[in-house]
Amino acid sequence: LIIEQRAVIQQLEIQLNEIINRNLYDSLIHDNQIPLVDVLPAAEQLMDAANQNNKNLEVFRLNELVAESDERIARSFKYPQIDLFGNYSYNRSTNEVGFLRSNRNYGPQVGVRIRMNLFNGGNYNREIRNTQYARNIAKLDREALELNINSLILQQVARYRALTKRLEISEANVISAGRALDVARAQLNEGTITGVDFRITQVTLISAENNREEILYTLKAVEIDLLRLMGQVTEYFL
Repeated sequence: LIIEQRAVIQQLEIQLNEIINRNLYDSLIHDNQIPLVDVLPAAEQLMDAANQNNKNLEVFRLNELVAESDERIARSFKYPQIDLFGNYSYNRSTNEVGFLRSNRNYGPQVGVRIRMNLFNGGNYNREIRNTQYARNIAKLDREALELNINSLILQQVARYRALTKRLEISEANVISAGRALDVARAQLNEGTITGVDFRITQVTLISAENNREEILYTLKAVEIDLLRLMGQVTEYFL
């Protein structure tokens, strides 16, 4: 089992080196500790942070803004179009023969042009309705994503709290199993129990420790998922 686990660790090292563009043969420094956030914020604070920092939600907000802009643009075609123009010209011509020997004109020119399409077969109205549908869909998509994110946060918070309670119980079990092992070791030295009984006590302690590490690992995974939903993974780990 140890040999297999070392192979798994080596495979993970190679994968991590590939992701971060390092030499594939480089080893990584391992830490056997799994640190957790000291105090998990309240669910309302987590949802507020997710509402502000979640990248996917930001994309959906931008899509909604684009849809609203498209609707305003579509509506603008129904209004008159006003063009302002201006120029300045200078022209001089001469004639060697004839009644008019030379001619010169110059000066500014300004004007206003107003255009309006009175009827185009209802295309403008159809375009406006289409943009309204697109805007409503974008709004519903954004609201659905917000609801989904808040739901996931509440689920993960409930799971986090349950795992925290299980972790407290598992740590108490490790302490109890360690004390039982000390007693069994003394009994083995006195000859009151067999080596098999002592081994059973050892396995009980190992099982309790493994259970504690599995809960810690799951708790850390839930914590990372909450950070991902809030858009704060890089801030926390970097």
